[in-house]
Amino acid sequence: MAKEKKGGAISKKTLALVQTAILAALMLILNFTGIGYFKIGVFSLTVMMAPVIIGAITVGKTAGAVLGAVFGLTVILLPETQLFMSVNLPLTIMLCVGLRGLLLGFLCGLTFEGFKKIDKTRLWSFIATGLLASLLNTVITIGGIALIFGSNPTVLEALGMSGFGKMEVFAAFMSLVGVQAIIEAFLCTFTAVTVAKPVTVYINKN
Repeated sequence: MAKEKKGGAISKKTLALVQTAILAALMLILNFTGIGYFKIGVFSLTVMMAPVIIGAITVGKTAGAVLGAVFGLTVILLPETQLFMSVNLPLTIMLCVGLRGLLLGFLCGLTFEGFKKIDKTRLWSFIATGLLASLLNTVITIGGIALIFGSNPTVLEALGMSGFGKMEVFAAFMSLVGVQAIIEAFLCTFTAVTVAKPVTVYINKN
């Protein structure tokens, strides 16, 4: 019996690693084929959050953090990120990989774990996780840019916001990405309900 339990535990860990690796590979494919990002205005509309949400829900918050980090690494490669990289490389990496990546993915998994304890139908757990992922992605990105680069003359001049304060930069960007944020919120919620939910049900049955 002890061996069976040990073997089962190992199999579960292996399955989690395989699932995380597959989702990470999918993210890299989406990124390097150009499907993962669509340029709209100042920023890019992304579907890269979908694998992060799926992993955070089906595998757990650790997988969500790992996949979030992969997402953050792809953000660094975006043309619009290069301006921030040239001004402050360490803080840009922290924003993209640390906050928008690791932290965001971890919080997605944590949110799902918390909601499913009180949500008997589990439907609202998936909806809440999808919406939170989208909201955090937008707020962390815009808030991080405003906080870290909102007083940098080089960045403000390049963005056509010379003389703006940090709050003005935040408000201006939020107004620019309003429609994009709504679209991403729909995509994230749709992914959580239509993909992550059936996968979770299947895993629990098996």
